[in-house]
Amino acid sequence: MDKQIIIGKIVGVQGIKGEVRVFPFTDDMDRFERLGQITLVKGTETRQVRIGSSRIQKNVVILTLEEIADRNQAEALKDWEIAIEPEDLEQLPEGRYYIFQLVGLTVFTMEHLQLGILTDVLQTGANDVYVVKTAEGKELLLPAIKSVVKNINLQTKEMLVDPLPGLLD
Repeated sequence: MDKQIIIGKIVGVQGIKGEVRVFPFTDDMDRFERLGQITLVKGTETRQVRIGSSRIQKNVVILTLEEIADRNQAEALKDWEIAIEPEDLEQLPEGRYYIFQLVGLTVFTMEHLQLGILTDVLQTGANDVYVVKTAEGKELLLPAIKSVVKNINLQTKEMLVDPLPGLLD
């Protein structure tokens, strides 16, 4: 895990003092307050900035960036993504994973039949749903519950599942 992790995107500005509105790609919107430095990314261009302050407003985070002094500078950052270094990730409890860690895992049944590659995680509210693309291009939807997901091994990049009856038909 050596590449930066995208945790949000600048979607607009707030006021005239250079604050930016960030749509977070994280459940923990308070994390922005705990970060000191972030990397702004747009295409191949990057820029290091320091967070001066952070506050939550409905479903966005309002950031003051020390290097941004006015609204015009802030508007130039619209559509830039916010990235952090892997070492800035907070440790999750045992058995919990970040979505980027799961995407790309090879999914096998208990009988070691390869189902496909996990391509997406749908967050439905009750429980997440893993989207697995088969070799034939078909998508399987697996509920991310303990009775289905038996083991996740990030080192081997494999997930072992016991699909519900009828799921593979």
